[in-house]
Amino acid sequence: MPKLLILITVFCVGFNFTNFSQGAAGNNDPIILSAYKKFIGKDYVGSYLDYTSYLASKPGDPVATYNCGLCAYELKNYKDGIINFTKCILLGRIKPEVYYHRGLCNFQLKNYATAISDFDTASVLRSDYTDAYIYKGASLNGLKKYSEALIILNKAVETEPNDAIGYRYRAITKYNLKDYEGSLADCNKSLSIKPYYDTYFSRGLSYINLFRYKEAIADYDTVIAHDAKYAIAYYNRGIAYFESKYYERSLSDYTKSLELDPSKADAYYNRALTKYELGRYKDAEPDFNAAVSLKLDDAKTYKRRGLNYYAQDKFKEALNDFNMSIQKDNIDDVTYYYRALCKFITKDDLGSIEDCT
Repeated sequence: MPKLLILITVFCVGFNFTNFSQGAAGNNDPIILSAYKKFIGKDYVGSYLDYTSYLASKPGDPVATYNCGLCAYELKNYKDGIINFTKCILLGRIKPEVYYHRGLCNFQLKNYATAISDFDTASVLRSDYTDAYIYKGASLNGLKKYSEALIILNKAVETEPNDAIGYRYRAITKYNLKDYEGSLADCNKSLSIKPYYDTYFSRGLSYINLFRYKEAIADYDTVIAHDAKYAIAYYNRGIAYFESKYYERSLSDYTKSLELDPSKADAYYNRALTKYELGRYKDAEPDFNAAVSLKLDDAKTYKRRGLNYYAQDKFKEALNDFNMSIQKDNIDDVTYYYRALCKFITKDDLGSIEDCT
């Protein structure tokens, strides 16, 4: 069976942990009261506009500045959130939650090193700040420092053993350390506390790597039912279907994934492999070409495209691809074997003997 290109980015999705302050003590300004009421009602746009209006006349209010930053975070305007939280600190509000939320904004912008600095400061100001430990671990995941992340996330779940997010990010860490059983256990623990859909996504990854494809498919069914435009969920479910030899279903999922994200070279490659397994060699050819044109130009891709050409009796094209594959990886016996066949068919007997040898 051909080897699929498996997995995919494990998303570090942020969750909201807002620590809201209504305003300065005794502040009964009607704009502040309106902003607070709107925030509680999740009218973040209205709340943000109210705070902006208030701060236009009273720019030195650190609490209103902080709350304006929270609104920006909820609106996914992370750069504005950073501006407001930084201004809040400059105004003298040296509080752990301010550094924590600025860290969250940096985390969402993938400024992981800067986020870690903010989470560290928050932890110094409040030693039991579990969320800061969790997101420091998540940021270390983003930097691919998985061993360091594991230490921090172990501390986080020990401090707060009923925090679903801590287990989820530790599951991501263990997954990247190839501890798939440990990752699965953490996903199960996280889901038993709170069923975040992104945890089902992560658990699906562990199931695939543990060859438990039926369970992986069920998890991606859950994810897709929640978000029908989650391209990578279709991609990963396509892998589980492929490995289960449900090739038509796999083909459908890769096609849907590419409709949602046509830039993913791996999806073209995997769809080409699926078509190859179905004997649709001519249909597979454009997908192999798309994968190569999107810079998926490793030995495996050329080898598989060469085999697809070979299946169509396009021996010259197959030979070119096998040559490219061997240039990139000269220790694959299958590639030498099929190149030998191509050379034999094209009357290069000596070359065929060399490749067989």
